[in-house]
Amino acid sequence: MFKKITIAASLFLAMNLNAQDYTFQGATTEEYTDLENAISINDGEIWDDPTYEVPIGFTINFNGMETDKIYFDESVGAEVNLTPSFENSILMLTYLDLIDKGDYNEDGVSLSPISYVLEGEEGSRIFKLEWKNAGIFDEDTPESVINIQLWIYEEDQKIEFHYGEIDVKNPETLFQGYETNGDLVMIGAVNQEENSEYMILLHGNASNPEHTIYNPLPDNEFQPESFDSAIPSNTVYTFVKTDYGVGVEEELLASKLNVFPNPVRESFTLNFDKTVLEIEKVEIYNTLGQKVKDFKQVEDKYSVRDLNSGNYLLKVTTDKGIKNQNLIIK
Repeated sequence: MFKKITIAASLFLAMNLNAQDYTFQGATTEEYTDLENAISINDGEIWDDPTYEVPIGFTINFNGMETDKIYFDESVGAEVNLTPSFENSILMLTYLDLIDKGDYNEDGVSLSPISYVLEGEEGSRIFKLEWKNAGIFDEDTPESVINIQLWIYEEDQKIEFHYGEIDVKNPETLFQGYETNGDLVMIGAVNQEENSEYMILLHGNASNPEHTIYNPLPDNEFQPESFDSAIPSNTVYTFVKTDYGVGVEEELLASKLNVFPNPVRESFTLNFDKTVLEIEKVEIYNTLGQKVKDFKQVEDKYSVRDLNSGNYLLKVTTDKGIKNQNLIIK
């Protein structure tokens, strides 16, 4: 029996869009390490859609809101908020409805600890939150396993989603129940007083995601684009602050920059309005996060003849923001 998970515009409330200052930097592959000497949040209790309040240890300014706590508000999956109300802001690390694997047993012992740790010296600390050995609610048996961490950096306010061992059994059946092709990841909020919304959604190839910016959210019925699969183990998604003063309209311009053709065989072009957008540099990364191509100047056609066939991340830096997109070379 699937829990019905819906996403509507009412999920994202209370953010000053004029102060929007996060963008998706890209995906990398890094070895995942369990937290050590961490403080337990569930304290040995079995959890499902939990309600917790966790101190970050420092203040983070998330799109115009200042907070020093993380909130679980009966959230499904690895999903937390940066304000006390669920309807204020959201960091969704997975769409899967996570559950303590101890829920499958009768001894009442938690098998899926939720914990956190604060590392480093004041001014450069890192808050780390972990869901360890979690199961999935919609399975009859505890076969799948999910390990995820949320990192928040004090110095530059960077946010990272870290994915450890992820083994989703029967993914086609599972995601069909969620009415998606795969998992999905997003951060976002809405300012109810200003009647405005903002959300960054990752989708497509989970190893090299595309990102879409919604502002405003279409109607009140939001059908999210998803990944094509579960998220690979040892994946890291990074969200960074853009330069202060860069607004939503400017970043939206960058997000609408089009790549053609894609998939590509020998070269591609970038289609955009030259009167409102200026390209500063174009870079291509492989699936290991290594830069394999760096175009220092604007070109009519960008040659990829020297690259092997496969999936890549195309990163286009403009005067209005950064565009990250999956690039397929045949």
